[in-house]
Amino acid sequence: SSGINAEYGQKHCFTEETRLVMKEKWWPNCGESLIKDMDGKVIFKAVNSMTRHIVYDSYDKEIYHIRRKHFALRQTFHIYGGLDFTERRATMNLRAKLCSKKAHVYIYQPPYLSPEDPTEVDIMKPAITMVATNFGLKEVTIYDSESDEVYAVISRSEAKKVLTLKKMDFKTILLTVKPGVDAAFMAMIVLAFNDALKAE
Repeated sequence: SSGINAEYGQKHCFTEETRLVMKEKWWPNCGESLIKDMDGKVIFKAVNSMTRHIVYDSYDKEIYHIRRKHFALRQTFHIYGGLDFTERRATMNLRAKLCSKKAHVYIYQPPYLSPEDPTEVDIMKPAITMVATNFGLKEVTIYDSESDEVYAVISRSEAKKVLTLKKMDFKTILLTVKPGVDAAFMAMIVLAFNDALKAE
């Protein structure tokens, strides 16, 4: 996990395995997304519009911006950080197959690209991979593209086991983040992955 956190620091990392409760969206680019702990406390929040997600911490401080790239061959999202959120820190794009959907996340090194710069991830190696079936975020593993180290797991079935949910609740998912991994970054790429899947 040190490779991922090198660009984001330890600010949103936890020393123990962390479980976050999220809602899978059935429509992209709509509403507000709350990411809570097991006690129902809001840890992160994403405000969504047609052009971007703005991700906040529990103190309502902006920590990331996610913007969809329009006119792309694949569903593509850029993740921005920095003081004015114009430094491109990562890019996620979706690669659809017949029975599954795979997303690659590419992490940039400084000097960072700006929003006006082109997307040239084909010359980069992906840092993170996520694979989902055609049933959305039901069960997804987020792992290192090179070493296969698991960073986080999304599970709808685990959410049903450990949470008191309504019988017809098919949207609540559990994001389990490994120790030392940036939980905000994991939650953020899950939001982008959700939007990419629903926009297909």
